[in-house]
Amino acid sequence: MGCESFISVVIPDSVKSIGVEAFLSCTHLSNITIPESVTSIELKAFANCPQLTIYGQKDSCAEKYANEYNHRFVDLSVAVPPSLGDPNGDGAINAIDASEMLTVYTKIATNKTKPTSNELAYCDVNKDDAVNAVDASNILSYYAYISTAKDEKLSFDVYMKKAS
Repeated sequence: MGCESFISVVIPDSVKSIGVEAFLSCTHLSNITIPESVTSIELKAFANCPQLTIYGQKDSCAEKYANEYNHRFVDLSVAVPPSLGDPNGDGAINAIDASEMLTVYTKIATNKTKPTSNELAYCDVNKDDAVNAVDASNILSYYAYISTAKDEKLSFDVYMKKAS
């Protein structure tokens, strides 16, 4: 509750319910993935999370909650799969993806582990076999480019090739 540093959260399959006001006033929380194992989301679990998109399965508790409390809902069964530079799979490469990469980097650095094959596939944008702040910086650079480019915009792959 009240954590302003949360931007993206993935609830693990082991969770069965999300309690009252669990993420209340996490004002920067922009996306949360809720598995089907969650069968109960209590009142005001995501109150005052104005930018929130809830990712989950169609006809799930997550979808019901999103609809009831006017949060955007993305059905994971039809969502764009994650891809290089777009680890959250929303089809847009932006600051949220950079944040996801920094989350992965923090987990790897804190636990002193190696990135998984999926983390490398989606987050290692400069192909140096690591996920780190450089990858996040590349994403932010591309996001700035597509946000300001006047002419035809390069794809992320082409942009990264030109940047290297």
